[in-house]
Amino acid sequence: MASHQPDKRLSAAIDRMRLPMCLGIIALHCNVTSMNGYDAPQWVGMVIDYLSDAAPALCVPLFFVISGYLTAVSRGCCQTWESYGRLMRRRSVSLLLPYILWNLGALAVRTIVRLSPLGQLTDAASVDSVLTLQVIVDALTGPELVPLWFLRNLFLFYVGWPLISVAVNHRVTAVRVIALAVCWAADEYGDCSGLFYFALGAAAGFRCPASRLEAAVGRFPQLFAAYLVLTALATFGGIKLHTLPAVSVVIVLIGALGFTAVAMRRGDRWPVVSPGCVFFLYCAHGLAEPYLAKATVLLFAPAGAQWLAVYAAVFFAVTAVCLAGWVVLRKTFPRLAAVLTGNRRNPTPL
Repeated sequence: MASHQPDKRLSAAIDRMRLPMCLGIIALHCNVTSMNGYDAPQWVGMVIDYLSDAAPALCVPLFFVISGYLTAVSRGCCQTWESYGRLMRRRSVSLLLPYILWNLGALAVRTIVRLSPLGQLTDAASVDSVLTLQVIVDALTGPELVPLWFLRNLFLFYVGWPLISVAVNHRVTAVRVIALAVCWAADEYGDCSGLFYFALGAAAGFRCPASRLEAAVGRFPQLFAAYLVLTALATFGGIKLHTLPAVSVVIVLIGALGFTAVAMRRGDRWPVVSPGCVFFLYCAHGLAEPYLAKATVLLFAPAGAQWLAVYAAVFFAVTAVCLAGWVVLRKTFPRLAAVLTGNRRNPTPL
């Protein structure tokens, strides 16, 4: 049996959170410290690592938490094949079809680049293997657009939703704890990245109604400041949080709770863009970033501390190009825009 929809205040906060979370993921993928010719001093590398790794580390987990929570709140356990079928039809349109189209489109673009004179400026593979069946399969499973692993895993979690929901909503507390522990182990040591956070969001959705969650989480916006301090101390202290799995989970959850609380308290000051726009930015940045990063480095030929400016330039260039691409696509080919973004609602001009 499905539950009630989230309260309006919580829904509004989630709508506003999507854009900064997406920008955090773009910042994560604009890291230039691994590019050829990088020669910045250590402090520059630490600043870039903080801005592109430590600080945005909560963004992808929080997307998984929100997905699990909203599904539990609105759809329950999908106890019948009919309700499960409705869920999978919706997710096939909102996740699977865009995933396939974006990866095939990225493969086509990269194939054209490899075959053009620009191919010599890229680090792409040899054209000898272009467009074989195996290359196409690898593009869809890889995936070709690396950031879209999130869509791939999220869709697979929905495939397993009946099992996940029953486990994390079991009437026996010990069973719920064991289920979350198994999900954490599969996430951390298996090939199921995001499963723990998705299951945790689902567990919260089943056990904590939206009104109660809003009252509890909205009280602690200071947790986000604590998260920023903790990640800064770790980064500038030379500690990679991903090497400390249990500690990393705790810090990420502190950040997620704090960021959600900030959105509830002060989110009305943030710009709101449509979910379709955010989805497009998320998908398109994975295609645009490698080329824009390479072009920026070739244009400015940075040295030393200039790499920090290059990182900022790449981030803003990727964001601007993708946003412009969305505006043009939505105005010129609105049906294609709808398909590429999973027919997500567009309540605002963007």
